[in-house]
Amino acid sequence: MAKINFTPEHSARLKELAVKALFDGETFKPTGIGVNEQTIYDLIHNVSLDTLTKYHASLKKQASEIENMDEWNLTDYQQRKAASLKKTQELVNLIIGYRRSEIEKAAEKKALQEKLNLYKQLKEEAKTPEERMKELEAEIIAAGGTL
Repeated sequence: MAKINFTPEHSARLKELAVKALFDGETFKPTGIGVNEQTIYDLIHNVSLDTLTKYHASLKKQASEIENMDEWNLTDYQQRKAASLKKTQELVNLIIGYRRSEIEKAAEKKALQEKLNLYKQLKEEAKTPEERMKELEAEIIAAGGTL
């Protein structure tokens, strides 16, 4: 799988759209997916990536259906609806990128921690009895004991 490239520009745009949705009191209803109305918080933190991906595809389909109509039959409402769908589609796409980026960072952090633990274990196993005795002596003296 390719590395997720969620840039600071993506982050800034996500924050801009999310804050607008938050202050506008926007709710989102992923149609045809069986999910109740969701807030921006829910989309970012609670809704599964699978549901977000399906929602993104649904938004894309709805927007393309409106855009495929000839311009002579489009009403002002349909034009506003298409613009709103595209904005929501962009928001959902950015949320998906953010969430996948966070999952990738957590996996990388976990892998690094496992490598550090293995390194420490191997280093400890490679110590000679004399090195272990010196460390133990130093700990005893540091604790106020005498030999």
